[in-house]
Amino acid sequence: MGSRFDAYLQFNGPSSPVGNFSLIDVAERQWNYVAQLLDRVSSSNASGIVASQAAFNDYEDRRIAAAKATIFGSGCTSWYLDQTGVPITWPWDYDAFAKAMEKPEFDAYDMV
Repeated sequence: MGSRFDAYLQFNGPSSPVGNFSLIDVAERQWNYVAQLLDRVSSSNASGIVASQAAFNDYEDRRIAAAKATIFGSGCTSWYLDQTGVPITWPWDYDAFAKAMEKPEFDAYDMV
């Protein structure tokens, strides 16, 4: 990756389903997803790939709305909450996570 675009990968990090599912399974699915992104970069003239701002904003809007509807968004005190009180964990079920990690929606990414 070029020096202008530093990659930061954190498996099992914020908004991952760390408290809900097997950490090994989650990390393996995340790695498979990232490997597909890296394959796309290596087969192009790009030096990197980044989620488009529109795709990121759409994901965050959906994630926050779903997170607020979980038990962690019910007003409890929890380490799952971010600085604004929104749960930062994966708010959907396992099947949604597995499907999301199957294959990147490449239209949601910008090549750099």
